[in-house]
Amino acid sequence: MFDMEPYYIWHTILSIMLHVTGIFMGLFIWHLFPKNPLKHVTRLPLEKRGLLIELQNEVDDNMNALKEVPLRRNG
Repeated sequence: MFDMEPYYIWHTILSIMLHVTGIFMGLFIWHLFPKNPLKHVTRLPLEKRGLLIELQNEVDDNMNALKEVPLRRNG
């Protein structure tokens, strides 16, 4: 009566294309957001482990004093 073969062929082709597209999208997202990313730790040299903060001098308001504040180390 009706020839059903072309529908099965198109269904199979569309199914394969969607599966391949889904696999590539999954790999792309997995590449963007890995489960265990590498940690990049930047170590500061010893002479750069402090901050210079401008403080208002209580005696003279026009004079700014610089005070070195050491950075806290995390564990």
